[in-house]
Amino acid sequence: ALSGEQRLRTFYRCWTRKEAYLKATGAGIGGDSLQRVEVSTGSVAALRAAPGAVAGEWSLLDLDLGDGFASALATRHPGVGNSNQLVPIQLPLSTQ
Repeated sequence: ALSGEQRLRTFYRCWTRKEAYLKATGAGIGGDSLQRVEVSTGSVAALRAAPGAVAGEWSLLDLDLGDGFASALATRHPGVGNSNQLVPIQLPLSTQ
């Protein structure tokens, strides 16, 4: 139902949330694993359903890497998906 830039942003938001969860569990993104995991697509990151996942066991958090980037963090500890509990660090990025 979305179009243009909003649709693309939502796709990457969904993809990075799923990828973060699948990598955190060690399952990886191969096979049908992406289709078997359901995450929120709105502004609040949440794991909706995944094979073997216990409700509330996982937290997802979007990471702000700046314009043009999408990233997410998955942790098995409930409540960690709260930006007040994370301390951002600045890493110098080089384009060379």
